[in-house]
Amino acid sequence: VYTSTNSGASWSKAPVMNGNQGQIALSASGAVLLHSPAGTSVTYRSTDMGASWNAVGTLAVKDARPMADPLNPNKFYLYDTINGRLLISTDAGATFFSGASLAQGGADLIRPAPAREGDVWVCAAGLQRSTDSGLSFAKLATVKDCAAVGFGKAAPGAAYPTVYIWGTVGDVTGVLRSTDSGANWVRVNDDAHEYGGPGNGAFVLGDMDNYGTVYMGTVGRGIVYGKSAGEQGDVEVVAVSPSATGTPLNQCEYLVTSSWQGGHNANIRITNNRATTVNGWTVYWTYSDGSQVQAFWNAAVTGVSPSYAATANQSWNQNIVPGGTAEFGITVSGTAIPNVTGEVCI
Repeated sequence: VYTSTNSGASWSKAPVMNGNQGQIALSASGAVLLHSPAGTSVTYRSTDMGASWNAVGTLAVKDARPMADPLNPNKFYLYDTINGRLLISTDAGATFFSGASLAQGGADLIRPAPAREGDVWVCAAGLQRSTDSGLSFAKLATVKDCAAVGFGKAAPGAAYPTVYIWGTVGDVTGVLRSTDSGANWVRVNDDAHEYGGPGNGAFVLGDMDNYGTVYMGTVGRGIVYGKSAGEQGDVEVVAVSPSATGTPLNQCEYLVTSSWQGGHNANIRITNNRATTVNGWTVYWTYSDGSQVQAFWNAAVTGVSPSYAATANQSWNQNIVPGGTAEFGITVSGTAIPNVTGEVCI
């Protein structure tokens, strides 16, 4: 095991290692390492960059593939594909407990969304998403099958990172891209550029600096990449219908109610345009100018500038009946008007 504290310019070898190869995860703070050696059911934890290790006693998953939350250094996630469950740690990997039940046999490489606490995506019986750190999951109706999921830089004007999958939407299978949290998809490869799919590595990942560039691991052919339309190295882009049912989209709005020099008040309103009641909700937004939320009411707002999340915390706005709305207020230092995203918005 090697670690770097200068963006890869130099590396230090851990003095101790238990077993060979396997998977490793680093906490958001960089203070905790989890290592699951290949072929074993033991995961080891180090808080001194590998000088010493202790077995995680509550975790017994063979070839475990832990993933760290990108914001909260105390959280790790692990998909137990054998028993069909999402395991969660809230004490920096010292212990794990069972969260939501998932289908067995999915892709063990799960993906927390960049710069968002508790926003976890898993390929299991389709594409599943959790916005409460793995305690519950909702299936994306647009995706019939999923073998790998990853994130890349957000599209111009989009508030949420671009989602990439190897999967099937409608009757189209391949590398698919969504710029609106999974509501709509386009195919970004063609039949001549499949490379056997991602295989058991389950590796599909977008470039976080260049929108539209995506990388995929292959079955013995290295890593391949594609770029979005208009760039050198293009492959065919095929539009994919998001839903055969024609389900209407809900609406999430950021409404400025008053403003002054350098700041404003806003209401974030959610309108349920569907035929079923929304039971609980979480929404997300990112400011383009580093604006900061200074106060909030009628929802629980978390995050650090420029990205924030809000979750229903009032009995009267938890549930949104068909045709109804729910909203909450914020006071902001800054002037940018962001897009509002989330599962409740699609």
